[in-house]
Amino acid sequence: MANTLRLSCPPWTESTTTTHRRNNTCIGYIHHHTYHQQQGRVSGDEYHPITVIMRRRHDTTTTLACKANHQAMYHQTHDEPTRSFGYLCNFDDTYSLGDLIGSGTFGKVYKAVERSTGQEFAVKRMPKRFGPGGMLDAYYVRRIRNEVDIGNHLGRSLNIAYVYQVFEDDDKVDIVMELCRGGTLWDAIICPDPENTYEYTQDDVCRLVRDILRVVALCHSQGVMIRDIKPDNFLFATRDHAHAPLKAIDFGVSVFCEEDERVDMRAGTPMYISPEVLRCDYGLKSDVWSAGMVAYLVLTGKLPFCGDEGEEIANDFMHGVACANKDIFRAVLYSELDFSQETWKDLPSGAKDLVQKMLQRDADDRPSAAECLQHEWIVSLDEQQCRKQDTVVQRLQRFGTYGLLKQTALRKMAHVATHLNLSHALEQGMEDLGISALPDGRITKADLEHVLVQGGQFDLSPLEAEQLMAQVTCDQDDAIDPLDWCAAMTEWKAIRDTGEWEQLLSEVFASADVDNDDALGAGDVERLLCGEEGCEVSDMIDAAIREADSDGDGALSFGDFKAFLSNHESELDFFDDRLLRDE
Repeated sequence: MANTLRLSCPPWTESTTTTHRRNNTCIGYIHHHTYHQQQGRVSGDEYHPITVIMRRRHDTTTTLACKANHQAMYHQTHDEPTRSFGYLCNFDDTYSLGDLIGSGTFGKVYKAVERSTGQEFAVKRMPKRFGPGGMLDAYYVRRIRNEVDIGNHLGRSLNIAYVYQVFEDDDKVDIVMELCRGGTLWDAIICPDPENTYEYTQDDVCRLVRDILRVVALCHSQGVMIRDIKPDNFLFATRDHAHAPLKAIDFGVSVFCEEDERVDMRAGTPMYISPEVLRCDYGLKSDVWSAGMVAYLVLTGKLPFCGDEGEEIANDFMHGVACANKDIFRAVLYSELDFSQETWKDLPSGAKDLVQKMLQRDADDRPSAAECLQHEWIVSLDEQQCRKQDTVVQRLQRFGTYGLLKQTALRKMAHVATHLNLSHALEQGMEDLGISALPDGRITKADLEHVLVQGGQFDLSPLEAEQLMAQVTCDQDDAIDPLDWCAAMTEWKAIRDTGEWEQLLSEVFASADVDNDDALGAGDVERLLCGEEGCEVSDMIDAAIREADSDGDGALSFGDFKAFLSNHESELDFFDDRLLRDE
């Protein structure tokens, strides 16, 4: 029988201080914010308490530049003033707004009911911020576009809250998301609901840490740095915590950043940010430190800081006492970390080893998120349950993270690549699902839904199955085109390693370049995405160009197109297979 973890709930004290554990407010985007690019350098928040600490302990604060031609901290093609985003404009016609369920620095979260179905969703409502001349504030525009673009991609993972639609009117932006009903990771593990008597086993905790690492690894593989990993930003989908998936929320301070890039803009929640963030010189591995802090907290029920620089801060935080940021930052930078036998005696040695590696203060000594997923403690969980490493559910999630432009291009590629016998991918998917195709090779949506929800192989809710099926297009008969299915199932990375890739790219690009000017402008992209009838939401076009346009000229060259389709391929083990677990 697996060991149970009994984590005590720390005493409760209300406080309005921003560093209070129940209001773990992100420090990004406060005080005076500057945003500019100069000689490839990206700068952001000036947060003076950090600077004071750095000057006392070090001669100067260090800032490093992002590499030349980096698309700043945000995807942005044009920076002209604007009054609107081009999102949908009929929120009140589609949804009825309900109770307030949360609030933050930039907006509030409500329940909402879809009028046509009665289905409940969460809605993040953010008031618009205007600058001179009645135009939207330029920084606000970048931030909103960034959050929406990231949510529309990464939200297709079953470990991230799904983004359904985005609306706007003259005063606000509404992001309609999956409603997670099970509460936060903080509340469930650190201060559990007394009505929920479920006791977490060590396997359960390993699963939670694995789910967090999957989110981090997926984001990094897609060139996204999260920057605000904390227990409050992970929700259980349902109150059945024994089986409920863990889902990440709130990518409001996340930024686009590649593995070889450095950032000098401070952001994050004080107790969970890494030492290098305070030194204004950090990369993707700063997220690994934050995930390590959460893993330590989940495993031990306390923070790792101890000794003269950290013990008081750690105890105060866990008991709800207000903590000054400067004291938290000193603990992050200099305190001892508690990996004593007394603290870890009842916990797996593998868990301790992984968390110690994640909490190395020197980021160069820290593993990547992908390497953490290969740690023996994490891998042992799958080995115990004899898990597959490749399922249809994982492939549909991965295809969803490609985004509309890449999905559409790969569908076109599947149609021109019939000589590569991609039908093998179709046959493999059919075999995994145990369903038969129609005589013309199509798969009915009803058959696919039945297998995903009721087939006895996968642990998916009907809503999650619907999310997955939304990644493949259906015809008027509610059947999936076999080549569309191939686009989702094919291991495109293997084809990129062949001599066929360049030719396939050229054919798809040429077919989209209707005016033969060697570039895909807004009109070309709209036809590619939505056909001659055009796109209902203008931001669909703008978003597609933003993510692929490397030089910001508003059009996609063949080089842009090739780089976009060739990069950011996530490994399948970054996605939950959702196979039914043995009880």
